[in-house]
Amino acid sequence: MKKSFYAFRAIFSSVMIMAMSLSMIAQRSMSLGDLKFVLPSVGMQMASRTFDIKMATTGITSSMFQKIGGVAFIQTAVPTFEIDGLELSCDIADNSANVAINDTVYELPLEVWQLQSIVNFADASGNAAVTLYGDEESPIKYHEAFIDNLMGLRLLQVDLMFSYLNAAEVGLFPALGGEYIFSPNEHNMYESGKYRDGMVQAYTSYTEELLDYLDARSLLDTVKNMRYEELSGVYYTSVALSAFSVYSILWMYGMPEPDTYIYTDYDQSINFSSVGQNIVFDGAPYYLFAHWTEDGSEAEIDDEWTSVWKGLSDMDMIFWINPIVYDSAIKCCQWSAFFRYVKANYPDEWRSFKADVQRLRYDAPEVVTPINFHRDEP
Repeated sequence: MKKSFYAFRAIFSSVMIMAMSLSMIAQRSMSLGDLKFVLPSVGMQMASRTFDIKMATTGITSSMFQKIGGVAFIQTAVPTFEIDGLELSCDIADNSANVAINDTVYELPLEVWQLQSIVNFADASGNAAVTLYGDEESPIKYHEAFIDNLMGLRLLQVDLMFSYLNAAEVGLFPALGGEYIFSPNEHNMYESGKYRDGMVQAYTSYTEELLDYLDARSLLDTVKNMRYEELSGVYYTSVALSAFSVYSILWMYGMPEPDTYIYTDYDQSINFSSVGQNIVFDGAPYYLFAHWTEDGSEAEIDDEWTSVWKGLSDMDMIFWINPIVYDSAIKCCQWSAFFRYVKANYPDEWRSFKADVQRLRYDAPEVVTPINFHRDEP
């Protein structure tokens, strides 16, 4: 640190400005539907809001459900083709990143706010991302890569999705002062008709038995026949159909509700291949459900629930409940696995790349990640 008084004053001023900025954000009310988030006080130590847990790729234990019960991405990706050379690079002027494999250059399909978080996550030893099983001071805890950024907020919602959000909220987003928190690209996606087309395509690919059971054919036809301008809430229409389908499937099975889950790639292979000018992944995260034993000391994986929900994931039913949120979560899972492969096999490239990534311009709103949540009493 420079000993100059003026340098010290400049640093002190910057810290104060940052603190004031965080304070202004914290004073605004963050919510998701009727769920109210509690934001940290300005003076709260970062260490109180983070956790560092490494989940094994095999042989999951009860303690993982007790300590995480949230989100964990643990795999290292495996290429499906021979790689003779790999180089990573950042274009600072263009605010983008690329990977060259066997002399073919692929642009990484990640916004900078996604890329920086994922790189920091892949570089760390811990692989648990979010937990709701923190402590009294901070019930919600994050991997340090996801503190106070938009990726952390997206992964938190993935964790909350089927435990604390109701059917009317799963398709919504955290909001500050009544305004949804979006990156510019997310906002454009939200405003586009992309999800209506995707929803119709997804539904037409489902089996006749599924549609018949859900009695959703009339709903599907309604969506198909509506003009775009009639769908002021087209995004919500698609979400409502997905949520309806998911919950109906579970009711059909009539299974006891599980006690906990981890959204994870545990026991999943994450492979990547080259298709044209794109890196394409095989393998994605899913909800791994478990029940507590009667004395609450052990967690037993619920294979039936997990199997049903993996099937729903394979049909993109889970994705279409909230495409913006799950798009980020899936990218976080797959690209962190890819970067772990790079780190393990091309350590010099990795060291240079992770330093350059931090020079890119963060392209999302400032976010303070919550430490708790509650609902107002009726």
